[in-house]
Amino acid sequence: MQVSLAGHDMSATQWVLLRYDTTVTGRNEDYQTSVTLNVGLGYGPVDSGSY
Repeated sequence: MQVSLAGHDMSATQWVLLRYDTTVTGRNEDYQTSVTLNVGLGYGPVDSGSY
């Protein structure tokens, strides 16, 4: 997925964005219910030379 960042020209330098995705599920055993969240956390931009 491409992400645009205000104030950064991603095409001028070899920048990358780090993205971490995870799924979190919470359960309530008393009511036999659950909720699931898909969460993505982005970090960057960072210089791609270090990756």
